[in-house]
Amino acid sequence: MKRFLPPRTPQEQIFCKQVLTLAARSEKTTRPCFSSFLDERQQQLARAQLAANNATQHLFFGGFDAAERKVLCVYLDEPPELWEWPFYVVRLRWKTGGATLTHRDYLGALMGLGIERRSLGDLLLCEDGAYLFVVSTQAQTVCDELLSVGRVSVTATLCSELPSEHELPQPEQKTINVASLRVDAVLAAVLHTSRSDAAALVSSGKVMVSHLEVDNPSFLMEEGDSLTVRGVGKFRLQQIGGESKKGRLFLSLLQY
Repeated sequence: MKRFLPPRTPQEQIFCKQVLTLAARSEKTTRPCFSSFLDERQQQLARAQLAANNATQHLFFGGFDAAERKVLCVYLDEPPELWEWPFYVVRLRWKTGGATLTHRDYLGALMGLGIERRSLGDLLLCEDGAYLFVVSTQAQTVCDELLSVGRVSVTATLCSELPSEHELPQPEQKTINVASLRVDAVLAAVLHTSRSDAAALVSSGKVMVSHLEVDNPSFLMEEGDSLTVRGVGKFRLQQIGGESKKGRLFLSLLQY
C-alpha cells in the first residue's frame, strides 16, 4: 500500500466504522453490499480498515477503469456483475453556449438540486456536454430536474449502458522534469510558475494531494498521487521516470 495516514478527523473515524458496518451487513445477508461514491482518501481508509479487520472480499468500481470516485462493494462469494452496480450514467448535453462550462458549474447545478456529492461519481466533460456517474436513486431526479447549468440550457438522459473507453474524454499527457518530488517543485513545473509562487499556493491551503489538503511545500509526492489546485485544475502523477545528467527527475502526468 502506498503512503497511508490513519483517520485524522472525527468524520474519518465515523466513516471507518461505517465501512465495517457495511462488511458486517454483507456477511449477515451473504449478499454484496455497496457504499456511495468514495473519493481517493476514503478508498484508502476503507482498504486499510477492511484489511486490518480481515473483513470480507471487496473491490472498487466507478464505471470505467480510470475512474477517480468509486463505489465500494464488499461480498462473500462472487463479485457483482456490471449491471448490478448501484449507479447509472447520465449524458448531459447543451445546445449552445456551453463550451465554457466547467466541472464546478455542473457540480454547482447538481448541488442546487439537493444532490449530495457522495451520490455523484466522476463527471467527464466532452465536446457537447458531459458524462455523469450518479447513484441509481438519484439518476432519474437528475434527468427530470436538471434543466440548466448556469444560464445554459441542458438535457439529461440515462445511458442504456456504460460508455466504452474510447467514448470517454482522455486526459492530456504531460512530461516535466523537477529537482525533487516536493509538492512545490512539481506544482511549479506543472503551472509554469516560480517555486516561491508555488510554495505560497500550497501554504494558502488551496492544494490537495490525493484528497488530503497539504499546506507544507516540502510534502513529498508519490507515484499515483493526484494533485488538485482549487480554481486551477487537477493532475495525476502517473509515473516517475529516470534522472537527467544533472539529477533532475522526469515525471509523466495526466492533466484533467
